[in-house]
Amino acid sequence: MWSVFGQSVRTNNDVEGWHRRLNGKASHGQLNLYLLLRLLGGEAALVDVNVNLVKEFQRQQRRSTRSASARLFHVWDTHVARQRQTLHAASHVIPTL
Repeated sequence: MWSVFGQSVRTNNDVEGWHRRLNGKASHGQLNLYLLLRLLGGEAALVDVNVNLVKEFQRQQRRSTRSASARLFHVWDTHVARQRQTLHAASHVIPTL
């Protein structure tokens, strides 16, 4: 899913830290295919660990962040409900052929 509508916003670029760390491990640009595959294989081995760390991090949000996210989700839910009502009303205005 590429859309972040209705999801809490943590950063403007979700992969920026990963990309910087990967570049640091490579130590130089323009790796040949075999070195790149070895590097990506090592990163793939860490996926489960990283997923668990992210889940743990999400549970420990500051109260102000949690409150702001809750208000933002409320606004999004209200917007979606209004949009559905507007589309429903518009469907009765346009005559069917």
